[in-house]
Amino acid sequence: MSVKEWNQEAKEQAVIQQVRKGLISRAKGAELLGMDRWAFLELLSKYDIPYFDLSEEDLRNELEVLKKITRDSKSRAPREEVPSELEDG
Repeated sequence: MSVKEWNQEAKEQAVIQQVRKGLISRAKGAELLGMDRWAFLELLSKYDIPYFDLSEEDLRNELEVLKKITRDSKSRAPREEVPSELEDG
């Protein structure tokens, strides 16, 4: 292993430990290593670190926000005109 490869490996290990401890975000970890999120996801998977690490409560909150956004966007969507002969009634 060359010195350059060794330095890169040491940097990866340091970032991975910071992510594992929750000291930096996964996005920040990817940034520090100069990786896109998919490459960083692959690296994390090698160390059995999930990319998404939400508690059950956090997941429920995220789902509620998503439901609200979906409802709000549907209520603002333009509606198509329905010819009167096709309307129920």
